[in-house]
Amino acid sequence: MNSELKQATLLVIDKTPMTGTAIERRLADLTDARLPPRAFYAYGVQTLCPAGFVIHEIFGKGLRIRYNCFKLSNAGEKCGQPIAAFSIRYAVDHNLSLYHLLGPATAVGESRAPYNRARIMELLAEGCSRIVDFEARMGLDHTDINYHLNHLQRHGFVRFESLNPERMWKSYQWVEGRRPQEAKTVGMRRRLTETVAHWLYRNRIGNPAQIARNLNYGFKQDVSKVLVGLAQQKLAHTQFSSTDRSVVSLGERAGIALNYLNKVRSALTDERELRRMKAVLEEFRRDEDLFSHYVDRAVRRYSAVSPRMNARKGEERETELINFIKEYQDEHKKGPRPSEMAKGLGWNLATLRDCINSLLEKSRLIREQHGMSVRYGLREQCSASR
Repeated sequence: MNSELKQATLLVIDKTPMTGTAIERRLADLTDARLPPRAFYAYGVQTLCPAGFVIHEIFGKGLRIRYNCFKLSNAGEKCGQPIAAFSIRYAVDHNLSLYHLLGPATAVGESRAPYNRARIMELLAEGCSRIVDFEARMGLDHTDINYHLNHLQRHGFVRFESLNPERMWKSYQWVEGRRPQEAKTVGMRRRLTETVAHWLYRNRIGNPAQIARNLNYGFKQDVSKVLVGLAQQKLAHTQFSSTDRSVVSLGERAGIALNYLNKVRSALTDERELRRMKAVLEEFRRDEDLFSHYVDRAVRRYSAVSPRMNARKGEERETELINFIKEYQDEHKKGPRPSEMAKGLGWNLATLRDCINSLLEKSRLIREQHGMSVRYGLREQCSASR
């Protein structure tokens, strides 16, 4: 449960089956904060059911009306609700949203991002201080570790310094005796696979950022995926990694995070800690005004930082991107590369790609290949320049 809204959702569910709409209404009675529409069915199916805290039941099968309902499980009653009550009170009392610590509940391999971030904090407390330490202990790729560390650093939980000017990209070396013509296409990127294989063959060693820059190619992650594929084909190897050239330490807010994580972990194994959390839950049940006070403030804290609840409309992003490309074309007489757009707008590449694809479908943009570099321009401006 990576956010106060999910914790509040669990706290208002009981043993009686409830629809997502009923859950939303019950929460609306406790807080005036804006609630995301149609979120509570997703919370039940994607988080609370897999965690074992609620049971998903479907009524009206075979009829014209179908009801998806949720009710509290035994595990939810025993552990889920006490931990949720403690979490909400902890967040409000410490003036933070736990979403800053745990982040979105996306999955990497067999583990979700909130668990991975919790493990990073715990391993830091145990003495881990380098990317390679976290890779070995967690079984995650360095790019995933970097992603989590950057998130934790933005919110003051860790300090993350890279001594590598290439931002911690793993280095690859070409295997002696192999030829680039042996490379099989990686992930439907035939041309990129051929180009990267020939570059690494000629230069012997390099990392994704360095190779992408030399090839004037905008997406370093694509180059990284090709290099991983070449390593799987035994054409390159990665023991020449620069990921040990890093220093990770606990940040100024680490104490708040570690205290919370330690108490939650203890509650799963220590009946005394769980009883303390149950006492918080019982206090909320006895005093509805107190419960409403904490739920309202907790949900407001999450609402203020939630990407979903503060997401900008797609039309707004498209207008901003079009204006950026227009200004770039006016100045440079050509369209920008994706990396230039992402840097200029301050967007991540996933958001940028979604926006580009939408504008391509609407025939507002034109995609042009310049060697290994892809540039995008406004269709009407590109037509006029010809």
